[in-house]
Amino acid sequence: MHYGREVVVKYAVEHMDNRCAVLDIWLGQATDLERIRKKVNQKDMRMYGVESYTLYIEEAKGNGIKVFSVNIEKDHIPVEDGYFNVVIVNQVLEHVKEWNFIFSKVNRVLRKGAVFIIGVSNLLLWHERVRMLFGKPAHCLDLLGLHIRGITADNMKAYIEQGSFIVKEMKGSYFYGIFFSERLSDILCKLFPGLSVSLFFKVRKFDDFNFCSILYQKFLETNFYRGT
Repeated sequence: MHYGREVVVKYAVEHMDNRCAVLDIWLGQATDLERIRKKVNQKDMRMYGVESYTLYIEEAKGNGIKVFSVNIEKDHIPVEDGYFNVVIVNQVLEHVKEWNFIFSKVNRVLRKGAVFIIGVSNLLLWHERVRMLFGKPAHCLDLLGLHIRGITADNMKAYIEQGSFIVKEMKGSYFYGIFFSERLSDILCKLFPGLSVSLFFKVRKFDDFNFCSILYQKFLETNFYRGT
């Protein structure tokens, strides 16, 4: 539930037509793309993914998905500028360092007016706030875990809107601890999205922008990759 599949599908189909091309970065088992294809009932929908795990790549290719086996933190996505109508990055950004490079490359492959769908783990979901209040580390940013970025609703929006993207809508998904009632979880997520497990952003591109240029405007001692 915290992967917010229903939110990703909703945001995607709102911006699709018969000629739509969709890219899912870190494709996994292509769950989001398959649900989108089923929803719009287009067997010939142009679907693309970025993935490195061989088994997932083979499965995706067998289901008509074209896969780019590239490193999203340093490699270009091998398509022409403005190729995609929809780009999905769901539960990925908390795992990676080179946001400026990634956002630059997503911006390049999206056409103007297209939608960028972002799903991330929320550092400030309600039970993490309680844990940190008592001096406990947040599960979603544990040193022994897989996440290297701590993301909140406000700082995610601020980062996105530095350049040529604008957040059109934000939703929360899954309210931790409400195991007995999916409906109650949905209601709480609508009322308090910033306390939910995952955050989802529907983002529109309004212009071209190189996010790596931000690294030249600020003095940062971290050696972020500036790309070419």
